[in-house]
Amino acid sequence: FLLDAKIKAEHNQLINLFADKKKKLTVIFLIPLQISFLCSVVLVFFFNIFPNIHSLDFSFYTIFICVILLYNLILLYNFTKIIRS
Repeated sequence: FLLDAKIKAEHNQLINLFADKKKKLTVIFLIPLQISFLCSVVLVFFFNIFPNIHSLDFSFYTIFICVILLYNLILLYNFTKIIRS
């Protein structure tokens, strides 16, 4: 009976540790993801609403936004891969 209780306690401790790791991974992966996504959305709206303000070439900021979105996809893929394992 004591061995069974010890195994259950260790099992619960491992579950709690894994849940804590998931929370840390969520913070590490999702906060930069949200920030970069918001930056790309703001850039798209800003450059479309005020096209005369920016002195950058159209292709430059389009490529920049695509790089941000590609970074988001890679980060999201790595996050889901780690969470599923």
